[in-house]
Amino acid sequence: MASWLTWPSPLMATITFSKHKLPLYSAEVIQLAKYKGFKTINLVRRDDVKEELKALGADEVINTTTEDVVMRVKEITGGKLAYGSIDSIAGPLSKIVAACTRDNGDVFMFGALESDAIISLKDLYRKVKVRMWVVSMKLSEEKSQLDMEEIIELQAKGIIKPLVGKSFPLIEYKEAIQESERPKRGGKVLLVG
Repeated sequence: MASWLTWPSPLMATITFSKHKLPLYSAEVIQLAKYKGFKTINLVRRDDVKEELKALGADEVINTTTEDVVMRVKEITGGKLAYGSIDSIAGPLSKIVAACTRDNGDVFMFGALESDAIISLKDLYRKVKVRMWVVSMKLSEEKSQLDMEEIIELQAKGIIKPLVGKSFPLIEYKEAIQESERPKRGGKVLLVG
């Protein structure tokens, strides 16, 4: 199974984001894309995060609630669409993400907002491949293990820097859990100690 880390470069990665102030993994994905020489097209639901993503290095940011996403991706890519797409929501927007992916391209999903991700038959006929990865999956494939090792190495070198929010001592774990569930918190909640 191909890994999204090995897509051709330059890559147009379509990345969808959550309802948080800044998507919690956006910084890491954008940093990795820049390191690999990929260009990114980022999908958001609110205009207030557009500039924040641009400041992180996002090449393009499209608001899915106010813009025609497929038309904008076609404009940005000269009609070629994205080599591959990363979809963190795996829900109703997955249909649009797949439609923005070129023939024989990959849609790499992780996480799941809903239990059903809808992909059009038209996109399946175009041989758009859908792949899924969740943290709870066993990393049995050698390539998956190598991907994880590469990401850990890039974090250790400071190439990928997680977006960190508030830190809590272990004794305040209940407050940390409440903070982690708060929308617009702006970063990962850490337990220290």
